[in-house]
Amino acid sequence: MDNIFQSTMSGLTAGLRVVHIAVLDLKTCDINQDLKEVIADSELSGFDHVPVVSRSRIVGILEPREVGNEGSVKDKMRQLDDSMLVSADESLTSFVPRLKTSPFRLVLKGTKIEGIVTRSDLIKLPVRLVAFTQICHLEMEMTTLIRTRCVDDNDWVTQLDDNRKKLLARRLRRHQKQNLELRVLELADFGDKAVALVRILGLDSAAAQQLREIEQLRNDIAHAKDYGKTDADLDKFVSRLALTGKWIRSVSRMSGRTVER
Repeated sequence: MDNIFQSTMSGLTAGLRVVHIAVLDLKTCDINQDLKEVIADSELSGFDHVPVVSRSRIVGILEPREVGNEGSVKDKMRQLDDSMLVSADESLTSFVPRLKTSPFRLVLKGTKIEGIVTRSDLIKLPVRLVAFTQICHLEMEMTTLIRTRCVDDNDWVTQLDDNRKKLLARRLRRHQKQNLELRVLELADFGDKAVALVRILGLDSAAAQQLREIEQLRNDIAHAKDYGKTDADLDKFVSRLALTGKWIRSVSRMSGRTVER
């Protein structure tokens, strides 16, 4: 099972890349334009980051909402530097957390800038697939650790409150009526496993809160919630995804396993 999962993660990392969420039909402005002209351009309205072109080459970025409407593009643009760039072939797994510190990146295909990716692109399906797979990975690691620390189901189920115990008991009876032989742990929700893990390991309230944050991320993605309505929502998404990676590594170490970053 471990080998299958690792090969699946490797395939996901290799298969889903920045180019799959980037906007490749770039809308640009010219370095010699006046800001009023750019702001009045209906094709550029709504864009927070507009690539600036000089002699057919992108030389910077204009952020219209940050610079007002007086002066020239040349005077108000941010000049191009390597912190603005990302390869089209970079995996989404490693790239997404970097959008926490930068709201956009210009996308390089070979040696040419051919696209842009912004935080608003984080709501696209490839990112959701990466995020949900990461959370599934964490849940599998949590399941392994609980099984390592607990001899039987009673050892971990006792960590739950009475309502959750009753719910799991009903689930188990329903499956037994269908002649399905499953352990209670296989019927537990992410939140049940998180509560049990925190109590079994004696973790603090901060750790419990972090796992609740990851559970909320899981629910948002599973129910196709639009988590990109505001910059604050996107910041929260990126932070929770980075937190998921941290917990994968932590739980796998406690299980005596290693997991690729």
